[in-house]
Amino acid sequence: ARRTFGALHGAFHAAMVLGDRTLARLDEPGLAEVLAPKVAGAVAFGEVLRTERPDFLAFFSSAVSFTDSAGQANYAAASTFEDAYAAELRRRCLFPVTVVNWGYWGGVGVVADERYAARLSGFGVGSIAPDEGMAALDALLRDAVPQALVVRATAEGLARLGV
Repeated sequence: ARRTFGALHGAFHAAMVLGDRTLARLDEPGLAEVLAPKVAGAVAFGEVLRTERPDFLAFFSSAVSFTDSAGQANYAAASTFEDAYAAELRRRCLFPVTVVNWGYWGGVGVVADERYAARLSGFGVGSIAPDEGMAALDALLRDAVPQALVVRATAEGLARLGV
């Protein structure tokens, strides 16, 4: 990669799998399917970059780390692992490690549909617009913020997230 692209300036870990299931229906394969991309990817980045000095490593986690989102215990576990692993990396790496706990992106991505929008609106959570998200990401990386929740929400929605 270095021969082709030159110096490594930064890396983003944005892997995710959603597999909404109630706890009663959550089996080991269903848990593993959702955990694997975040856990294996985070650990791989930690190993590969441990002796490097990129400008940053950014993990795209989720606001679900902070709440009791129905049907998303597996995704909450994966995101919470990512948050904790990044905190550990921060202690031993020679570069900034940032975790962005993203809220709902309703206009793009895997949950860009009216069903999710209606469900989240009922909890006081709105959609992050792409330009808002990119501006937030730019500020977080520029200022080397360790971890931030980026969400569009009412006071009720923020309270639900513990903010």
